[in-house]
Amino acid sequence: MRVRQMRAITTKIFHGLRKHGGYRLSPCGDINEVLRHLATEVGWLVEPDALLIDHPT
Repeated sequence: MRVRQMRAITTKIFHGLRKHGGYRLSPCGDINEVLRHLATEVGWLVEPDALLIDHPT
């Protein structure tokens, strides 16, 4: 898969998350930002260094 095709797919995913999921993603956000939002939504703790902790106590 070419880089241009991958970017087009990522752009469509981001657009859908913004439109239908209510996510506030920056126009030039990356997949790490999306994962951070999704992990926070399901209750995981996301540390500044991107470490994920399952269900903090």
